[in-house]
Amino acid sequence: MNYSSKRKVVVYTVFVLCALAGAVWLYGLWWHYYLVTHPRIAQAVPYSYEEELPFPGILLWNEFILTSPSHGRLQYAVEGYGGRVAQGDKIAILENNGSQQILRAPQTGYFIPGLDGLEGQVCYPNVWPGIEKIPNTPELSLFPQGKTVSKGDPIGKFLPMPQDLRIVGYADMTPALERRIDRGNVLLRRDKNTSLYQGEVRVAKKLGYRCKLYLTLPFFPINIVKKRSVSYLISTESYVGVAVPQSSIISREGKLGVFWVGGNYVRFKEVKGFPLSDHSFFIFDGLQPGNIILLRADHAREGRIELW
Repeated sequence: MNYSSKRKVVVYTVFVLCALAGAVWLYGLWWHYYLVTHPRIAQAVPYSYEEELPFPGILLWNEFILTSPSHGRLQYAVEGYGGRVAQGDKIAILENNGSQQILRAPQTGYFIPGLDGLEGQVCYPNVWPGIEKIPNTPELSLFPQGKTVSKGDPIGKFLPMPQDLRIVGYADMTPALERRIDRGNVLLRRDKNTSLYQGEVRVAKKLGYRCKLYLTLPFFPINIVKKRSVSYLISTESYVGVAVPQSSIISREGKLGVFWVGGNYVRFKEVKGFPLSDHSFFIFDGLQPGNIILLRADHAREGRIELW
């Protein structure tokens, strides 16, 4: 092949490559235009959000142990975990060699015919200092009917009434919880299926991203003495709004927003909310259920689009 022929082949090859590159470039421009003018969309769906924080804690109450005045066999006048008695009420009968001695309540309160081994140890001065994990405490062990006792043996414990039931525990510190603490109360419940009730903040201590709380609870049922270590949920704030895909959120000039679709036009709309754990974003201000937005905010722009 002579030089002239080789030159024609090179020129032809370059021409073909340039034509192909131009075609690819034009197709890219068309495809980008198509994506911009025919974007994928998403719909804002109704969503309610409630911030709930685990709150493991230990219950505190005032108590003292009752002991037997002599040797004998006990027959309790209360059943189960005990009951509320008034001063002078019969709590047990102590039988010894055919004689009976009636044991009476020293004052008004709860008489519990059993112990858990922590009597006198679980009190505010012992559990508030430090940052130790809340221990898992043993359950209350009830004494059986007919228990034989000697003089000075424990027959149960007594909780004077009225008194406040208190709890010391830990929770993650969030802005919403900090606002509740500043107001002097927090909302708690045993689990998601129980009602909320209000606990009064007696003392609060910040521990970095966590806090230690000493609360007064608004109730004191007798069956709560079965176990001192408990786990509650603190409810700080609840919102009603919408959920959208995380990819539809963008920050523009320091403002969070979405590209809202109205008819065939798109415009940036500021919203307020926070991310959820499932790649969604919760919006409590700025959108309504059913609103249409662009799915990919990072590839979007304001202007006219073709949806259908």
